[in-house]
Amino acid sequence: MDEKERDLYRKLPLEDVFEAIADFGPGEQPRSHREVLTRFYPDYPVLPIEFLKDDPAAIEEAFAEKPIHHFLSSGTTARDRSRSSFSVKGLKDYRDLSIKSFLAVLARFFPNPTHVPGLSMIPDTKEWPTSSLAQMIAWIDEEMPVNYWHDKLEAPSEPVWLFATGFHIVAFADEGGYFPLPPGSIVIETGGTKGKTRSVTRDETYTLIQKCFGVDKNHIVSEYGMCELASQAYDFVENPKGPDVPLHDRWFRFPAWAQTRILDAEQTIRKEGDGSLVIDDRARSDMKTPFRTEDRVTLKGDGSFQLQGRVAFSPLKGCSLLAEDILKNQNELLRNEKPRAGTYTKISDDELKLRAEKIHGLAQTMVKDPKFHKLVHKSLLLEKPVEWWIQDLKASVPQSVDEWIKAAHASQNQSPSWLIIPPRTHDFALMHPLFLASVLNLDVVVRETKETELLRYYQDLFEGYWTFSIVSSDWRLEEGTVLPAQSILVFGSDETIEILKDATSHPVQGFGSWITLSAIHVSTWDQDVWVKDAFSLRQEGCMSSRLLIVWDEETPKHLEPKTVKLGDLTQGEQLHLAHSELDLALHGFEVFKRSSTHDIVLAHKKYTPGETIEDLLSSRPLTLPIVRANRSALRELFEQITKNPSLKLLSVDKPTRVAAEPLKSVILRDIGRANEAPWTGWHGTDPLFFPED
Repeated sequence: MDEKERDLYRKLPLEDVFEAIADFGPGEQPRSHREVLTRFYPDYPVLPIEFLKDDPAAIEEAFAEKPIHHFLSSGTTARDRSRSSFSVKGLKDYRDLSIKSFLAVLARFFPNPTHVPGLSMIPDTKEWPTSSLAQMIAWIDEEMPVNYWHDKLEAPSEPVWLFATGFHIVAFADEGGYFPLPPGSIVIETGGTKGKTRSVTRDETYTLIQKCFGVDKNHIVSEYGMCELASQAYDFVENPKGPDVPLHDRWFRFPAWAQTRILDAEQTIRKEGDGSLVIDDRARSDMKTPFRTEDRVTLKGDGSFQLQGRVAFSPLKGCSLLAEDILKNQNELLRNEKPRAGTYTKISDDELKLRAEKIHGLAQTMVKDPKFHKLVHKSLLLEKPVEWWIQDLKASVPQSVDEWIKAAHASQNQSPSWLIIPPRTHDFALMHPLFLASVLNLDVVVRETKETELLRYYQDLFEGYWTFSIVSSDWRLEEGTVLPAQSILVFGSDETIEILKDATSHPVQGFGSWITLSAIHVSTWDQDVWVKDAFSLRQEGCMSSRLLIVWDEETPKHLEPKTVKLGDLTQGEQLHLAHSELDLALHGFEVFKRSSTHDIVLAHKKYTPGETIEDLLSSRPLTLPIVRANRSALRELFEQITKNPSLKLLSVDKPTRVAAEPLKSVILRDIGRANEAPWTGWHGTDPLFFPED
């Protein structure tokens, strides 16, 4: 933004801030990864917003002035958070224009917006020092009176504006909060509730606002913003005094200095339609390149848009669960939980045999049951992953009563009751512990998953013989909690499990980070058996392969192009794969040409000595990076496997098995059978029910 443009926007009348259509030429191609980005987007420069998480320093090097302040996005760990930096001039533009657009919103409701007092549920910058939202409220506080929320806050007598995040509103409502605002007041809400409180829809949030603060829907405004931007979009209605406008008729609008586009699944930038939101934010004056976000929108020709959700999929983390999914406050030691009473009594051999016979019959009934197959299809959606996973399940379930008895003994249970917390990526991981718990007649509570119908199916299957309880997916462990069991079995990241073990005095059996790789000789490339290892369970299971090594005595110079289609993908999944193509290209991979946007993404590159396996992995599902290697490189990669405890499983063809035999720290399986996880009473190298004290 030059001085002329800056002066134009600062002098823009408030009534024109959201009315003028942002119509300016494309930004500049970024310095970082310019060759690849120009090849993908030659006519409209685009920078993936993930760059501010993956390599913010490279972005900051291109600043005309040295950055002096940065904000961080929300996230559980430092590596999950974006860093958004600003120079002195950039920070001033951010301040001035965010206040300008905020006043333009207030002007829609109040004749003298600068004189309207405000209330903020957003904490101040002392409490949230790296939050761009807290900083924006602090800047507003410099221009007009703002009271921060506290228990003794007096009810205002004149109309006010209230700014709050979704999770603050939900928490206030759940505590029975009621704070009626004077007629004519407005509430501005932003952000979600994930990981902070129970999850609610936007419509439910609006209902809670009406109930708690006494404002009508037309006086509720949603804000869309992020730390990576300097501009905010709002979805105010044109006539606040008119009939209530339903949410499906409301559209977000950025101010005149922020231009919107979409990126469609075919990697084309468009002025309207459905796709990933692209924002050219001129208030973000340190940056000259538009951002491509991970938000899926419907965009109109006038630049307004509706959010349709996130681009499909979360980053791949195997059987992953974050600490915030389990603990109400992950920084709090929970030494006052109250476990349910009970003493473990080992069942007799005769009873164990009878129970094993019964459960064996139920398991065999289940794997053949069309109703169960339909539920699996409802979860996985794509035909091939469903077919492959049913095959894997049939091979995993014990094939005889004796195998069930052996697995029950191998699980080494010492506890009468268990709380089982499945991974958030898929629900099938709980089947093994659930069925063995039924053999052992244990008292089990399962935290509800996204596929409640599957849990109900299991309950119906066991009905009259054994049962388990279900707690809500919103359940969190907190100080004073009555734990519904004596021990906890959880699937999560290594970090999550350690946090949980430190926080609670109860036994925890945790199954943490797990990465699976596949390796084949180049002669096996045409057989496609490796496809099943990668994409059974849609690549969201911990035993699904995330990297394929293709080797020969000398590095294969090329691979015959492949296209793989698992079924018809949703629009969000197609957009996700468009992002995946760029991700892999930016990391030096050559992406195989896809015949349609429904094909999964395959990409290959020659292995460079010194590259780490972590650098080669993709974090996106339905995406497979492939490394071409010679025998020496194969040995180097295998050496890395022995040193990384997260690399737990390797599927190999016959020529590769000979080279892999010395690997004692990893589970070896035949190629095509990576996702067969025999129910032996162990998960990987650990017994199911033997927690560390």
